[in-house]
Amino acid sequence: MNNDFEKAFETFLAGCNKIVEDANLCRETKVVIRGGRKFLALDRSELGRYNGEMKWTTTSVHCFIATEDGHSKYMGHYKAGDVLKPASYKKPARHARGNIFDANNGLAAMSWTGPAYL
Repeated sequence: MNNDFEKAFETFLAGCNKIVEDANLCRETKVVIRGGRKFLALDRSELGRYNGEMKWTTTSVHCFIATEDGHSKYMGHYKAGDVLKPASYKKPARHARGNIFDANNGLAAMSWTGPAYL
């Protein structure tokens, strides 16, 4: 990953956390990074009491971010920085919902649940 990607990703992640924070959910929630080679997964985690202690637990996948340009039979063409809705816990859905290099940093179609449907 290059320096431009890292800067754009940091502002995107901060924006996602602000959107989740502004949703005023009943539990404290944040978006955290789960690594990947071609796609970074951003998971939504909640703070809750488990076995008497407070812990952060992953509740769902928030979105995927493409780390490089590429092509696959399932996905078609995708560009570095594409914001993708999750199809499952391990796989992004087709069609980008935005790009972190856009003027709005890919946050235009984001809500606290993740990227919008098409």
